[in-house]
Amino acid sequence: MSASSPSTYRPASVPLIPRADGVFALGLDFYGERLTLRTEHPELVNQVLTDLGAFVVGEEPLEGAPSLTLQCAPSDPISPCYLAFWRALGDTLAHRFLLLHAGAVCSPERAHPRDSDGSSREATLFIGPGGSGKTTMVLAATRLGWQPMGDDVVALEWETARLYSVSAPYRVRPDTKRSALATDALIGASRDVWECPAPTRPALAPRLARVVLLGADACALAPDQSAASVLMANLRIGSTLAPALLLQRLLHGLRFAELVRAPNRPPMEPTLAPQLAFVRSLLHHVGEAPHDS
Repeated sequence: MSASSPSTYRPASVPLIPRADGVFALGLDFYGERLTLRTEHPELVNQVLTDLGAFVVGEEPLEGAPSLTLQCAPSDPISPCYLAFWRALGDTLAHRFLLLHAGAVCSPERAHPRDSDGSSREATLFIGPGGSGKTTMVLAATRLGWQPMGDDVVALEWETARLYSVSAPYRVRPDTKRSALATDALIGASRDVWECPAPTRPALAPRLARVVLLGADACALAPDQSAASVLMANLRIGSTLAPALLLQRLLHGLRFAELVRAPNRPPMEPTLAPQLAFVRSLLHHVGEAPHDS
């Protein structure tokens, strides 16, 4: 499983008070899946509030909800605790959602006629190792009129093959941010292209239509192989579920998705012009491509 470091946009402190046993409790409702996080690690609580604040519903255990208990001491380093949290969350949600370390965007609503479920949009998933361009692809697609669904974690509802956003701050490298801001100044982009993706409205959750493998991941498969093995390596999941069961669920969630290989990342320049052209070529067949100016 791949994992990135915790977001650098952590709040300095959170006004939470541990329970009498020294354990913090957070109630979460993730698209109807209710659970209680229990931990003694105050920095981990801060991080969860930063990355999943839209899903936090209280500071008390939720009655009847499963508990996600992390055995992390308050003095433990944050990174392994953060990774343990995502693995435990992935295990807890796997009966419905598969959490993927990936970037994703949703097509403009006007690009497709409405389907039988009422959604008129499709999702594109960007998968690749660190530095392969996931965040850059999301930022470029957003500036072409697509809606961001995240650049680090997204949730695939495997039974319906629909994708859901996980609201968290962008993890943007300094050179990428400079190029994106320069692009925004040229094209007059609105300020909301930097906002965290809002939670997905279930009635409008887009169907996963394509998986774009970036960088080394694009070269890891033979031409006749599916993307499932690469996506398995990018699951945020623990070890409680059998790999064969996970693969079966993942393949079911990918049943409508085409595979696109994009091994050569465009070079970073003062603006995102190469990335805009690259993303437009990847997504050109989805309706009429939105204009970038």
